[in-house]
Amino acid sequence: MTDTKRQLEAQTVFPQMINDWGLLVAYAAAHPDQPMPVAIVYRAQSTGRSYQSAAWQVIRPGYKTNPDGHWRDNGHQTFTIFRPSEQRAAQLDEAMNWARERYGVVVWKRTNRLRTRGAYFPAAVVDWFEAQIKAAR
Repeated sequence: MTDTKRQLEAQTVFPQMINDWGLLVAYAAAHPDQPMPVAIVYRAQSTGRSYQSAAWQVIRPGYKTNPDGHWRDNGHQTFTIFRPSEQRAAQLDEAMNWARERYGVVVWKRTNRLRTRGAYFPAAVVDWFEAQIKAAR
């Protein structure tokens, strides 16, 4: 099955979960006894007057992972990438280590069922999401 077909299948089952934010919120709603999970998302570089460097960001719906950060980072802990070919993997490792220390996430997984730019989620979130789709078939 192609990624596009997987995304359409996921949207049919869970229309609110088309991106990383929606998946985290849905997981939290299904697991009210657990704290809101985090994810590590990739922010692409933007050009022009509103230039932003590429970065990995640790996000958590409803919370600021870095309340004292730069205003353009929207409260997300940000690991800036100035030279993508050299720094992308190293900054991802740094973001994962930071999130492990802060939120206790040890195992990360990706899913190709969402429209994300290579976001990483706690393994429990992706496993739950995949199980919900399988059960809905």
